[in-house]
Amino acid sequence: RETTNILGCAYLNSLVGHLPSFGEDAELIPSPPELQRDYAASLFEALFMDQLMVSDQVLLVRTEFERNGMKLHWQLILLPDLTSFEQIVHSL
Repeated sequence: RETTNILGCAYLNSLVGHLPSFGEDAELIPSPPELQRDYAASLFEALFMDQLMVSDQVLLVRTEFERNGMKLHWQLILLPDLTSFEQIVHSL
């Protein structure tokens, strides 16, 4: 979980730096990492519900990792909460 937290923070810092209207002092603050077990469809449905209440589109960022040319079996999935979602969409 701590590795996920560190990686997630670095990812968000980079994302904010690439969004045009965020500015230098902007920040996206991650929630503490959590572990949930269920069918993937059930997890995503519950996580997307906030976004779907305000938009007919969702934002999901999936990242794959590679080390020395070998694909790692890691995935980082960024699924913003409603406030962050609105900020990101407005910035785009």
